[in-house]
Amino acid sequence: MDTQSIIDDIIAEIEKDRDWRVNEFYKMKSIHYDIKSNQKYNLTYLSMCIPIIYAHWEGFCTNSFRIITNHINDQKLRYNRIINSLFTYSQKTTYDYLKGKQGFQQRCKFSKQFVESLNRNHVKIDSKFNAKSNLKFKVLLEYFEIFDEDISHLKKFERDLNRLVEVRNHIVHGENSIIVNEKMIRSFIGMVTELFDKIIVIFFEYLRDNKFLNAL
Repeated sequence: MDTQSIIDDIIAEIEKDRDWRVNEFYKMKSIHYDIKSNQKYNLTYLSMCIPIIYAHWEGFCTNSFRIITNHINDQKLRYNRIINSLFTYSQKTTYDYLKGKQGFQQRCKFSKQFVESLNRNHVKIDSKFNAKSNLKFKVLLEYFEIFDEDISHLKKFERDLNRLVEVRNHIVHGENSIIVNEKMIRSFIGMVTELFDKIIVIFFEYLRDNKFLNAL
C-alpha cells in the first residue's frame, strides 16, 4: 500500500470516530427536544449532557493521538530519524530516574537505560494518553507539544473549552451551583465538533508532510 493510501486510511479511521460522536450529539439534542417541555426532567437531563459532551471530547483526542502514535511506531524509526520531542516523550520512564534528589545509582540506571534506547532498532512511543478527565486547552497544548505541532491558531477555543471542563468537574463532584441551559449545551457541542474537525486537519497535514521525521 502506498503512503497516501495509508494516510487516507488513518484519517478515515479518525473521521469515523468523529462521525460516531457527532451522531451521539445529535441523539442528545433529539432526546432533549422530546423532554424539554417537562421542567422536572429538563434541567436534570441538561446537566447529564455535560459529562457526556466532555467524555466525547477527551475520547476523541486520546483516540486520535493513539492512532497517530501507532502509525509512527509502525515506521520502526531509530532515535536519529524521529523528531526530538517524540523521542523525549518515548523516554518518559527513563527520566523518572532523575526525579527529585537522585543518588549515583539512580543516575547509573538512567545512563544505562538511555544508552539502551539509542541502541534499539527502533523507538517505541507510548500510545496511551491519559488526560485524567481534565483536558483543558493547556493540556491540549502539552499533547501537541509532544508532536512538536503548533496549535496557537486554536487559542480562540481556550475560554470555552476550559469552561466545559470546569462545568463538567462541578457536576461530577456533586455540586449544583451551575445551572445548565439549552444554549450552553448547544454551544459546547458546536465548539467540540469544530475542534474535532480542526484536529483532523492538523493530523492530516502532519502525516502528509512527515512532520514526525528528522530532516536528513
